[in-house]
Amino acid sequence: MAEKLETLNDAVNEHAHRMVQRSGELAQERDFVNQLLDTAQAIIVTQDINGKVRLLNSHGESISGYHEDKTVGKLFRELFLAPHTLSSTLLAIDAVRRGGRQSFRHEADFYHVDGSLSSISWIHTHLQNSSDDEDAAAMISIGLNISERIEAEQRLAWLADHDPLTSLYNRRRFHGELKSAVDVAKHYERSGALLMLDLDEFK
Repeated sequence: MAEKLETLNDAVNEHAHRMVQRSGELAQERDFVNQLLDTAQAIIVTQDINGKVRLLNSHGESISGYHEDKTVGKLFRELFLAPHTLSSTLLAIDAVRRGGRQSFRHEADFYHVDGSLSSISWIHTHLQNSSDDEDAAAMISIGLNISERIEAEQRLAWLADHDPLTSLYNRRRFHGELKSAVDVAKHYERSGALLMLDLDEFK
């Protein structure tokens, strides 16, 4: 009997040792994941099944101006999506949260705490979760600030039609506008005039 008790005691001690070791490994893994989330140069948000924020990483805090303790429990769409966001976009995000679709990408305007505006490219991905807890994370949302890219694209589009020195339409845009005006005049059988000005020594 004493041998059985000793064997059982050894087994319990061995199991407890493995549990402590595993607990330490899990803690290390959790710390690594948290460090990874905080160093990622993107907004990372997890949401529960009802669209409430469960986690916001450090980079997300610095970009948005929100602190995580002020965002947890608040609705993602109210914090991170502009009021004019399309209803179809909101429905697609809701479908990802509830598992109706695996992921969804879109671009959306985002108003920072100070009122400034940025363009964010989001990807939302459903998280498999067997828990019945409504507070459990159901979706992860990753956002990249693409404001500089959009500004550069708009600048290039503007330069394609304008003279950078005078900000007036350039030759290419002028020809397009002239052709359009001539076509309209022909269609409605109207006449018109073209006034040309020449500035001395202006190239």
